[in-house]
Amino acid sequence: MTMNIREQIGPGLNQLRAAKRKAYQKFLMQIWRPATAQEYVLVSNMLDESLNALEKNAREWVADAVDLAALKGPAAFALIDEALTAYLMDLREDIERKKFGSGVGTYRSAIDEDRFGEIHRRLERQVDSYRVAFQAIRSNQADHFEAGIGENRRGPKPADWQKAKDAIWGEIYRGDFKPKNQSEIEDALTDFLKDKLGKTREKSTARPYASDIWEEMQREDGI
Repeated sequence: MTMNIREQIGPGLNQLRAAKRKAYQKFLMQIWRPATAQEYVLVSNMLDESLNALEKNAREWVADAVDLAALKGPAAFALIDEALTAYLMDLREDIERKKFGSGVGTYRSAIDEDRFGEIHRRLERQVDSYRVAFQAIRSNQADHFEAGIGENRRGPKPADWQKAKDAIWGEIYRGDFKPKNQSEIEDALTDFLKDKLGKTREKSTARPYASDIWEEMQREDGI
């Protein structure tokens, strides 16, 4: 009997969730300590640090999930989206548990819903950027989007592209890189792959990833 896509990749996605969640819980144990609701600054800092780490952890999970599941086809991305939403709720629950365990109730120290929602949307766009690249490959455009899927293909894997994106975002936020257009971001991504990972790719292969960064910059600038 042929296994459906959920049966094929569901267990693997669940294993990834369990492993990454365990790492996140360990991080929370290190930063949360007993506090009263009156300690506004302390509680706010712990929440802020928790949410920053939540996004970083979830981004890593998405990259790992794509490496695991993308070769199964377009349906795999729907499951990744579904699993991402569930995973974010898991991590949010972990924050709530640590708050209560530290003696801090939700009434004076609630998670910023707008910020949590924006984190979720950024992660969904991360999944979408992978989806675009893989759909292009499956549409016989591998000459333009050679992303190097899987261990038996040459070139960068999805996780390599995510490393490049994270590095470029870091340069942008630090003010070290101020791109004037999407093309400059494409150059920066391919340069990173070449200089840091030793993987050379045509500029066009970076387009879906550069587009994700450029569009996010336009949103933050209110354009």
